[in-house]
Amino acid sequence: PDTEIGLINFKNKTRKRIFFAGPAYSIWDAAWLNKNEVVLAGAEIMEAQKAIPFFLQINMVDSTIKTFQCSDTLQMDMKEYVTNKIKRQL
Repeated sequence: PDTEIGLINFKNKTRKRIFFAGPAYSIWDAAWLNKNEVVLAGAEIMEAQKAIPFFLQINMVDSTIKTFQCSDTLQMDMKEYVTNKIKRQL
């Protein structure tokens, strides 16, 4: 399936799409840098356990996006990352 990230404002009952990509892309994490900017961490999945990681820095005020992408394909075990992230949340 495609990947979509939306920002929901419960107070105003609105939703704004901030990222959309095809099935080769995956978002692993997100964090606010300040009240106007969010960073998304993800990767373009090339094949089983190989991916090109990237970060997107999105400014909500002027809708600009800065992209930081690895220059090479990396070997990755995302199952372990997800398992460890879930454990830290509990």
